Amino acid sequence: MSLELPTVSDIMRREVHSVYEDEPVSKVVGIFREYGAPLVVVLNKRG
Repeated sequence: MSLELPTVSDIMRREVHSVYEDEPVSKVVGIFREYGAPLVVVLNKRG
């Protein structure tokens, strides 16, 4: 029997929520409320 471990991208997609810097703050608040996320990663689109 082979045990398949999840990949980092599988876990990141499921556990870590991100937004881009130019998205509305209401989206971040919604993520905190809906998922109970302890943090939200803000991504920079510039590169």
